Amino acid sequence: MTNTTRPLALKLRDHIKAAFLAGVVLLVPASASAQTVTTYATGANNPFSLSFDRGGQLYVAEPAFDRISRVPVGGGSAALLVINTPGSGQGGIIGPDDALYVPNNNGEVYRYAPGATTADASAYATGFGTELYALAFDDAGRLYGASFGSKTIFRTPEGGGAASAVCTLPTGSFTIVISAAGNPLAVSQSDARIYQCSGNTVSTFGVLPDGESYSLTKDAAGNIYSGLFSGPNAGEIYRFPPNGGAPALVTRIQGASIYSLAFRNADLYAGDYNTSRVLRVANVAPPATPAPVPTMTEWAMILFAMMLAGGAVLHLQRRRQFA
Repeated sequence: MTNTTRPLALKLRDHIKAAFLAGVVLLVPASASAQTVTTYATGANNPFSLSFDRGGQLYVAEPAFDRISRVPVGGGSAALLVINTPGSGQGGIIGPDDALYVPNNNGEVYRYAPGATTADASAYATGFGTELYALAFDDAGRLYGASFGSKTIFRTPEGGGAASAVCTLPTGSFTIVISAAGNPLAVSQSDARIYQCSGNTVSTFGVLPDGESYSLTKDAAGNIYSGLFSGPNAGEIYRFPPNGGAPALVTRIQGASIYSLAFRNADLYAGDYNTSRVLRVANVAPPATPAPVPTMTEWAMILFAMMLAGGAVLHLQRRRQFA
């Protein structure tokens, strides 16, 4: 090797080493963002269910008082919106059309158009069974409801109407969400077990630690979240994979009784029964999937390609010397 080509070869070796180390560094996943819990809304007595409209306003259902309150965009004090739904309202969600849907004790659902008040309720669906608290729409626009009294999940056609039974659960449930696979999920208040209905077949989607649970929600990636209301793990919120399985602890809110959950963007919102507040847990989006690690064969191919490139550089250098 000549005196001219030796420095070039050394530089090439250093570049290969740097590229190799850079590749290794890129494979190290970034640490998860720190989570911050703040008060998002106050004055929500018995915050049983939470639901956002398209504009970012939060609706809080308070079935113990037969009313719905609304929180302005960005949080603040909950203001009374709807009271005295026919048949005694027991919950409420915002539908895909941005209207408010409120179930009652008779297994009926009433619809309030965006901006409507109590006087504007219109019948939307019937036949859900008694003690209807939980509602959820699927992507096809069909409305599901979990009847606590009959331990049954019902479904209406798109556009509402008469509901028909989908499956019967081992226990009653106060909440429901539709999984990424399109199956209704309901959490058992008594044993903190999440059940899944696929057709008329009921299976266990996931199991929480000991305690009572009333809450379920879903993020944009299809992960399922549930919190604990009471017991030794009260205040803890867990995340389940889209297809079920083992839970992962997301956060523990000291002294809280998680009554309801809702997801918006990367933030999780939790209704705390003890303080009549809605809490915001920032940066709850699950960590990104780490980049795949190259195999030994792939690393060998990468290094071989670098060596070929280096050889080409040396060849060009020699040609210039003897040109």
